Parts: sequence; structure tokens; C-alpha cells
Amino acid sequence: MHSKWGDRMSKAETLYNYIQYGGKKRIEEIVDQIMWELLPIIGPIQFPESISTNNTINKIYALLENGYYPYLAQALEKYGYDYNAELQFILMNIAYRESQLSFNQLLTFTKFPSLHGLETNGNRYCAKTKIGTITFYPITKCPNPRLKAFALQYHFHGYCHEAALNFIKRYPEYQAVTSLVPNQFGEQQYHSYIDDSGKIADLANNLYMDKEDFTLLMKPTVLNEVRGSELSYQEKTLTYEDLPETKETLLRLALHQQIKRL
Repeated sequence: MHSKWGDRMSKAETLYNYIQYGGKKRIEEIVDQIMWELLPIIGPIQFPESISTNNTINKIYALLENGYYPYLAQALEKYGYDYNAELQFILMNIAYRESQLSFNQLLTFTKFPSLHGLETNGNRYCAKTKIGTITFYPITKCPNPRLKAFALQYHFHGYCHEAALNFIKRYPEYQAVTSLVPNQFGEQQYHSYIDDSGKIADLANNLYMDKEDFTLLMKPTVLNEVRGSELSYQEKTLTYEDLPETKETLLRLALHQQIKRL
């Protein structure tokens, strides 16, 4: 029996797979190549089991966190290492781990080449970075009580589309945005977040900051914007040519717009 989505892969699925899954594979291949090139210089490295079982960018981040940047610098430059993507990883880790680590422990992130310094003033952090100064709060300590309560009640780490969708369903006046943002080595990834009238709430990364700082950090290419009150209307525009219903709603709406612009 044929599903209503048919058996043929749609343009939306093809594009999504190329960017999301193809991009991950291409990053893994570059990480493998870098590790091979490093072998004669620093010898074999024993990674924690959670990292060593796969060839993800986390291997590079683990080396940088342990002071290996001088050995990595040439290879990272050669393969087009993205410092914005690195900063996303760093600030997300600071926002999630700041309640568990001392400030001196957080300063170990300055071993990464993109983070030059870190200051704190109450619940607010100021990161001096390779691309400029970025000020942020962990959402769990941000000034917006609705966002703060939502982040404390639910845990959406790594699930940006679900987090943003659930928030605008609860508070229909808010707007969810889905964009393409930098991934490592020239790749991109889909990312959803909340636009809070000039502030951005990145629920999956526990980050709350001015839109200007978010734009500096994420370099987003906006694909779709939708308020909770507009959600049902936008969903009615989806057809069998879009991503299947098993995919997240915000992602399906974003690919719908992306395909229209091709």
C-alpha cells in the first residue's frame, strides 16, 4: 500500500538529507582526515568512550579544550574550520554547565581559539570572542519569566524544533524562526529558536541574547517565521511534496519555503 506521501523522495527530502545527513557525513570524513594527519605529530589519542565511538567534531573540540590548538591550527585552517560554529558549542556549554562549574572552570573554554575572555555580572555573561563581544544569559536565568519557567520545566537540549514549537503553542503571540546556521567546515544545519521582540531565545542551547549578538554568532539565513496564532494556517500549505509528517512541523514549514525559493 502506498502512503499518501508516496514512495518517491520529494525535493524537500532530498535537500534536507543533503544538508543535514550529508553534511554530518562530510564533517566526519574531514575529522577522520585531520586525525590521520595529526597521528605522526601527537601520536594516538585515547578519547572518552562517548567521543571515540564516532568521528564527530567533538573529537576536535576535545583536543582544543585540552590545549592542542597549536598542533591543530594548520589543519583546521586547511579544511575551512568555522569559528562561529565553535563559539555556538562553547556558549551552549557555558550556559548549560555554569551552575555546575566554578567560574575558573568555565575559563578553561578560553583554550579554544574563538574565545578570548569571559566575564560575568550576576546572571549575565560577556564573551570576548574572535568575532566580537557577545553578551548572553542562560535562559534558565533570563529576565523573561515565561521563557525562564518554560526552560526550567522542560529539557529540550538538542531538540530545537520541538522546543520552539511547544513554546509558541503555549504562548501563541510569540514567533518561532527556523534558519540555516553554520555547521563545521563549510556545512550548514537547520535551527529553530524564539524571537522575543529584539531578543532571541535559543531554547535548545539555553541561550538568551540580543538579536544583534545572535546574528553575529549564528549568521542565520532565515527560512521561515511563524507565530503560534499563525501555525494552523501555515500547516495547511503543506502538501505531499514537503517533508513527511514524521518530521518536525517547524522543519517542514522551513523546507516548504526553502524549496519555493530555489
